[in-house]
Amino acid sequence: MNRRTADGYSLLEVVFVGALGATLAAAAVPEVLTGIDEHRTSIAARYVAARFQRARTEAVMRSAIVALQFTQTTSGYAFAEYVDGNRNGVLASDMRSGVDWQHGAIERLPDQFTGVDFGVIPGLPPIDSGGAPPGPIRFVSAPPIARASRRPARRRRAPYTSEDAAMRSMPSGYSAKRARRAS
Repeated sequence: MNRRTADGYSLLEVVFVGALGATLAAAAVPEVLTGIDEHRTSIAARYVAARFQRARTEAVMRSAIVALQFTQTTSGYAFAEYVDGNRNGVLASDMRSGVDWQHGAIERLPDQFTGVDFGVIPGLPPIDSGGAPPGPIRFVSAPPIARASRRPARRRRAPYTSEDAAMRSMPSGYSAKRARRAS
């Protein structure tokens, strides 16, 4: 008998493996795209945090108030760094008049991170009752929640009363009621 040896794969096997590979790739594409979007968003958030840190460093170096101003444009939000020129804080009127001057260029997140932008969701309720609804991004000053000190706070004990002294001198197992009855 003559047996033919197989030198390769049949057409049916190649088509089946190709279809299986295409199906698996199609299932993985949305996950990969979501991962890329999340990574881009994470990097953009770190960039904005770094811009705040850079503004803080600039303020320390200049011994002046430095602020980031966020403005709404037709194509989203833009932000720029401003330096206080007259030591009364960075004010919108001083920025318009040039007293508080712009340090660096105006930046937009979509220019550096494709598909990433930030803003305010329309229709949000006001933060304070009777207040205005949230508009463009605003940061307000608030008192510090806690202050750090070099030494820990001392725990204060309540002053001892004569009853406390009597209770300390009693043998264990005595109750306060027994001590009062005995006296």
